[in-house]
Amino acid sequence: MRNNIFYVLLLGAFILTSSCHDDDMPQPTDPLPPTHSWERITPGGNYTALPNFKSVFDFQVDRQGRLWLGSTYNKDNSDAAGLWYFDNSDWTYFQAFEDQYPNALDEVHPSVIRFDSENNLWFGLRDKIVQYDGQGFVEYEFPRAVGTQGWLKVFTIQEDGTVWVGGHKYFASLKDGNWTIFELPDLSDTWFDNLVVTEDAIWIATNGGLFIHEDNETRKVAEITVENGDRVNTIPIKGVYLNDLFHHQGKIYVATAVNGLLIYDGEQWTVFNEANSDLKDDYVSTVFVDQDDRIYLGTEEGMYRIEEDESWRFFISPVSQVCTGGCTETVSRVKMDDEQNLYILANDYIFQLEE
Repeated sequence: MRNNIFYVLLLGAFILTSSCHDDDMPQPTDPLPPTHSWERITPGGNYTALPNFKSVFDFQVDRQGRLWLGSTYNKDNSDAAGLWYFDNSDWTYFQAFEDQYPNALDEVHPSVIRFDSENNLWFGLRDKIVQYDGQGFVEYEFPRAVGTQGWLKVFTIQEDGTVWVGGHKYFASLKDGNWTIFELPDLSDTWFDNLVVTEDAIWIATNGGLFIHEDNETRKVAEITVENGDRVNTIPIKGVYLNDLFHHQGKIYVATAVNGLLIYDGEQWTVFNEANSDLKDDYVSTVFVDQDDRIYLGTEEGMYRIEEDESWRFFISPVSQVCTGGCTETVSRVKMDDEQNLYILANDYIFQLEE
C-alpha cells in the first residue's frame, strides 16, 4: 500500500512538473537581429579597377570626405607603390604621384598620409616630406640622415600649419619651410607608431619606448603608476609593445599590446585591460575618440566602443567575410570623416560601419 501511494505521489509530481514547464521555465529566444553591418570598401565589390593592396599601414579622410591610402601593389608582375583615393563611388589611382615618383618603391611608399586645414596632401618618403596642393608637389628635404631602414612619416599638422614628422631617431617640426629637429635619447634607430601634439607637450610612441617632450626636454616614460583604491600599481612601458597614440580633449590615449589601453588626463593614469573591462585580452592595436567622447579600440578580434555611459559594445571583425586562410582579424586603424562615418583598416581592407 505504501509503495502504491509513493508511486501515485511521484506520478503526480511528474505531471505537475511537466505541465508547468512550458509556462514557468525560461524559454530559448531567437537570436537578436544584428544592429550593425560592415560595407567592404576595398578591394573588390564594385571597385574592379583596383588592384589588391599590400602593406597598408594607414589611411586618411580628406576635407571632401574622400578616403586616401598609400600602398604597395602588383604591377606587371613586380612590386610597385602608389596612392589611391575613394570618392564614394569608386577608387581612382593618383597618377600624378607615379608621374612624379616613378620609383617610389625604392624611396619607400607613403604609408602615412595627412591633410592640412586647406586640404593639401602631405606624406613622407625616404629623406623628404612632400606637399601636394592640387597643382604640384613641393618637397622639403630633411637635413639629417635617416638611415637605409627608416623613412619619414608625417603624423600631425597643427592649425597654424606646423607639420610634425618622425623618422630614424628624430622627430621634427616644419614651419614656413624651416626645420626644428629633436633627437630621441638613447636610440640609434627606431620605428615611429605615432606622434601627437598637446598644448604643452609632444608625445611620441615608438618601438624604442614612449617619449614626452616638454619644457625643452625629451624624456622616456619608462613606467606609469595607477591608483587602485588604497593601492598604487606600477606598470612598465615597453616600446616594442606600443601600438598607437591619440589626443582628445586634453587626454592622451595609448594603445598597447600587453597593457590594454592607457589614458592620461594630465594628472593621473587610468588603465583598461582584461582584468577590469570587457577586453578579451590586453592587446589593443589602435585607439580613436569621436566628438561625442566615445572611445574606439581595435583588437585582434574586432573593435570595441566605450559609450558615453561607460558601457562597452563589441563589433566583430568583418575580415572573415571576405578573406579565408592566412588572414588576420586585427583592426589596426579607426578613422571618422566630418559626417561621422566610421571606417576601419583590417588586414589591408577598409570597411565602413553601418548602424
